[in-house]
Amino acid sequence: MPALVRGRVGYPKTPIPDPQGQNPKGGRPFVVISRDDDIKRGGTVQLIGITSELMSSPEDHYVLLPFGPNAKTGLKSKSAALCSWLVEISAVDLEISRGYIHPDLVEQIVRLVLQLKSIPPAAPPAQSPDSPAISS
Repeated sequence: MPALVRGRVGYPKTPIPDPQGQNPKGGRPFVVISRDDDIKRGGTVQLIGITSELMSSPEDHYVLLPFGPNAKTGLKSKSAALCSWLVEISAVDLEISRGYIHPDLVEQIVRLVLQLKSIPPAAPPAQSPDSPAISS
């Protein structure tokens, strides 16, 4: 059995909903983004969903992955890591495949996850010193 490491493609043993929180099912591929040190400690691992339904998500939310008969990812059709589809599950609930994502792509995925998760909420417009104070 392949080792559970960052970049490994895995399949949760429990049904996972799609990115919209609907249609839970098993057999969905995910890429492990947890650091190897965190994986070795045991417990949970963070995963990013892999999808072939690229038209369903904004293009700036995913990273395209290698696919085809010779791809180390094990992906057979055009697919991407959907960086807004983050799940965390117990490592024992993950079936590990031989598929593997290159570390450069994993770094790109992690950077996009952080960017998407850390977008600050819209702030109210700043009041200029010349603006009259609003009282209630």
